[in-house]
Amino acid sequence: MVVLAFAALVGSRVQQKKARAEALKQQVPPPTAVAVAAPRQGRMVDALNLTGNVVAQQEVQLVPKASGRLNSLWVQEGSPVVRGQQLGEIDHAELDAQILQAQASAQTAKANLAQMQNGPLKTQIAQARASVRQLEATLQQLQTSSAQTERDLQRQQALAAEGVITPQQLELSRTQLQSSKQQILAMEQQIVGARANLQQLLDGTRPEQIESARAQYHQALATIRLYQAQLQNYRLISPLTGIVTQKHVDPGNLVGSSGPVLSLAQNQRPEVEIFLPEREIEKVHTGQQVELRAAGFANQVFIAHLTQISPIVNPQTRLVKLTARLDSSRSLPSGMLVDCQIVLQEKQKTWVVPAESVIHEKTGDLVYTVKNKTVTAKPVKTGLRTPEEIEVLQGLVAADQVIVKGNSFVRPGDKVQVQAAVQEAQ
Repeated sequence: MVVLAFAALVGSRVQQKKARAEALKQQVPPPTAVAVAAPRQGRMVDALNLTGNVVAQQEVQLVPKASGRLNSLWVQEGSPVVRGQQLGEIDHAELDAQILQAQASAQTAKANLAQMQNGPLKTQIAQARASVRQLEATLQQLQTSSAQTERDLQRQQALAAEGVITPQQLELSRTQLQSSKQQILAMEQQIVGARANLQQLLDGTRPEQIESARAQYHQALATIRLYQAQLQNYRLISPLTGIVTQKHVDPGNLVGSSGPVLSLAQNQRPEVEIFLPEREIEKVHTGQQVELRAAGFANQVFIAHLTQISPIVNPQTRLVKLTARLDSSRSLPSGMLVDCQIVLQEKQKTWVVPAESVIHEKTGDLVYTVKNKTVTAKPVKTGLRTPEEIEVLQGLVAADQVIVKGNSFVRPGDKVQVQAAVQEAQ
């Protein structure tokens, strides 16, 4: 009885398994869920995506020509400056004194030139004549005194011969006579000079003397201009219109040509340096549009155009440097890292589908569409491509429902279930 009961139980289990297997064979699997989207018309761009660095249009370091103590500095980092603006000053007290001295010399030279051009005054001529007469009268007195001394010497010589006077007295008289003759000679020379001065005043100033005085005056003016030019070396003048990017020293420090005081940059229309792999060089040319995006300017697109392509490939990096300039005056800080998209080809209104919806076969590209919940394969001709979308030139119409998610799990003819959420999104 136990054996019969066990056999009956096993037979029952076998029958149940067969029944379940038959039921599974008759059961139809549920349709695969897929997401669909209709082709859309939009902008399609074929571009090179690279990284660039913002550089100033012009960068200079302001190095003083003169050496000295920095008295003042009137700008800070980030201050805007204009070309020709004085930004600071170096101590120039010594040069100021030299300028004052040169100005005084110029005034003296000018007065001397005017005097020569106008001629001597009558009082100067009268004074010169009086001086000549006075010297002549003095000479006459000296000559009279010398003649008397000579006569006295002759008498003393006779007395000395008789032994009346001593030889010392005779020698003293000879010395007095010699001194008198020297005085007469000196006075005659003074009279010659005084007469020449009087004659010069009577004749007037010669043209060459006036020209010499004029040259001295112009030389004094040139010295003033030289000092004034040197004074500019003590002033820190901005050579461009832009901003101060760095301040290297503070007032009170000694400065000179050995180091910069300020760094300036012209950043009104900054440039962007882009480095392109050499294999892509044939795709770019000057004038191409570049779209710039920076992390510090969210949702903003800056437009630039290529202005220069370096003719040299860096042998270490195998990169070519491109230079692009912004179209507008909107400024980007120098040194900022930007994402650059060089537009190679652009279509404003074309049919596009998500990139994951296109299936690449050996015979060509195709997409799966859904009609009456059934999958259909449609060959398509594609064009421009981006990582997100692909342009469809032929093979689709606006009403097609293209499978964008789940196409790897279905085949043509399969029944599918379109997700309601995706349909609502569409």
